[in-house]
Amino acid sequence: MAGSAALLIVGPFVGLTAEAARPLVWTFGLSLLVNLLITWGGEFAVPHASQVAAMAAHMITGGKYSRWYRASLIGGLVVPLVIVALPDPSVFAYSLAGLLSLAGLFAYEWVFVMAPQDVPNN
Repeated sequence: MAGSAALLIVGPFVGLTAEAARPLVWTFGLSLLVNLLITWGGEFAVPHASQVAAMAAHMITGGKYSRWYRASLIGGLVVPLVIVALPDPSVFAYSLAGLLSLAGLFAYEWVFVMAPQDVPNN
């Protein structure tokens, strides 16, 4: 996902046309969809290994970090997926989708690093 997003970001600067970007856009869109399903399923369908992990997951999905988590899902996965699914977006729209997905990925990873550090483990 990140690799195709990066290539879509630089696309307008190297003269990539919307038609030439089609295979890259398909790869990006499918990876967004798979990432969304894995992220959603990983948080709600799989039990957590310990009480500490469950507390951190609760902080992520419904506590202190929930706004960042939701923003990463909506702004970093859903909105780029909608842009990719549009009938005929420009190369600049694809570039925006790539930027949003990388920003969402950063927010998602930041939350998953910070939340477990806030849980007391003793």
